[in-house]
Amino acid sequence: MDKYTCTKTQFEILKILLHHHEFISLNFKGSSMHPTILNYSTVNIVAPRGYEIGKIYAYHDDLESFPRLVCHRLIKIQGGLYYFKGDNRNKVDVPIKKDFILGEVKL
Repeated sequence: MDKYTCTKTQFEILKILLHHHEFISLNFKGSSMHPTILNYSTVNIVAPRGYEIGKIYAYHDDLESFPRLVCHRLIKIQGGLYYFKGDNRNKVDVPIKKDFILGEVKL
């Protein structure tokens, strides 16, 4: 899911599915959350009941050349923007608005 291509339409469908089910399971692809989440692991995503620094969330990132669904750790909330970073990355992701967050990752 680190590099999982996800269009806006697919993201909206995932949000609807999550609204109607307790959780959804997706395969994680990438090394950005190593060793917390390993490449090709399956993660469960639940609807968020608030946002807490230090927890891992799945969010839609359409700011790059291809839209994707990302699982990264929330490190800061400021001015209505949410800042995430992969455990295995030095760089903080581009901040996003809450509407782009799909749900909380449960391991």
